Amino acid sequence: MTEDNDFIKKVIIPGVYWDSFIYKKWLILIGMDGTIKSYNWEKIILDEISDSNDSLAYKCAFLQGNNLYGINSRTLILQDKEFKDLLRQKFKRIRDIEISADKLNKYAAYKKEVVLNNLTTDIGIYKDTFYYCNSDGVFCNALNPRNVNYMSKNSKKLWDGNVQNLQVGKYGTIIMSASSDGLFDLTNNDYIIDYDEYDEYYSSFGGKKIEKNIHQISSKHSSYCSWSFSSVFSGSFIDECYLIATKYEIQNDYKKKLGIIKTENDIFETKNENSYVFSNNDKFYRLSTQKIEKVNFYVKDINVNPFKKKEEKNITFEDEIINSAVTDFGLIVETSRHLLVFLSNEEVINIADNDNEEFITWRTFPRSKCYINQIHIVYNDRIEIVSINSDYFVDQNRKFFGNSYHETK
Repeated sequence: MTEDNDFIKKVIIPGVYWDSFIYKKWLILIGMDGTIKSYNWEKIILDEISDSNDSLAYKCAFLQGNNLYGINSRTLILQDKEFKDLLRQKFKRIRDIEISADKLNKYAAYKKEVVLNNLTTDIGIYKDTFYYCNSDGVFCNALNPRNVNYMSKNSKKLWDGNVQNLQVGKYGTIIMSASSDGLFDLTNNDYIIDYDEYDEYYSSFGGKKIEKNIHQISSKHSSYCSWSFSSVFSGSFIDECYLIATKYEIQNDYKKKLGIIKTENDIFETKNENSYVFSNNDKFYRLSTQKIEKVNFYVKDINVNPFKKKEEKNITFEDEIINSAVTDFGLIVETSRHLLVFLSNEEVINIADNDNEEFITWRTFPRSKCYINQIHIVYNDRIEIVSINSDYFVDQNRKFFGNSYHETK
């Protein structure tokens, strides 16, 4: 197990925080007292670059995480050894950054603090709208990058459901895990053309309308959820997992949108009661105490057999598995003692260790364009914004750990 890696860089910000999010050029920090403050992340990083020769690596690490994933860039990285070696040296040369509280305040993008009514259980952002859930329900605040206040002080309540996990998808649709109440989604009214057509789609797999723009996708227990392209995955620590896959059928010359339920047995061809399943876009992983299994998801084959290329690796977890996330740079697994990253190049990083210092929470940004290579880890006295840059050097079509890079729209 590797602990030091030249392609892992950090920005360390001292302070007492509850959670964080990064969006466009803004870093949003939530304090333990419920206050939200935003900072000009782009300027923080650019001001730290003292040598123009290091500019590319700093920008790719912290500002433009998708910059080297283009077809032309990948061809150069994978086929031109001299270019590949040069790029490696650039990433090795850049340093970690520590931002003091006084220095951080220089980049503040607010006049007055925004105070939440309660600490968040999860957050997400889409189209300049900040979404969050807590024990009081699901809320949103408007963001305005052209305004020095940046975030509206007025929170709008969207729903009073007891949501633990939310994921914002395309067109602002939010999927929400509400434990024993089930899995729900909240659709943005601006994108709904035909409500009857939407209701017919949900009925095709047993969903039902709760409010005008809120549907209960399933009444089965849901601990966490994720997007697999336009399909919705629900996982549970006490019940079975499932995928609501989106498919289309031609009926009377009309392309009709339907949903079809895929179970764990459909995905992995077997069922394992003592395992956890996690997904993102084109990969599904099943974690148990002795191994990690992976299945590729081919959405274009949804009407036939979309789950192919099943592989597994024998990996022993001595501690209880708490959580996991699938990113482009690898598979993150939180256990009762460690935060492990199984990198796409098949190195394993122990990125945080509760035996040495307990961490509070962590967050990734798999649906982001610019920050897909980051993981934010919150400790009692600081937040570490970790950039992982080894995935640029990996063939996206052959990796076991981590989903293949896809351009986010």
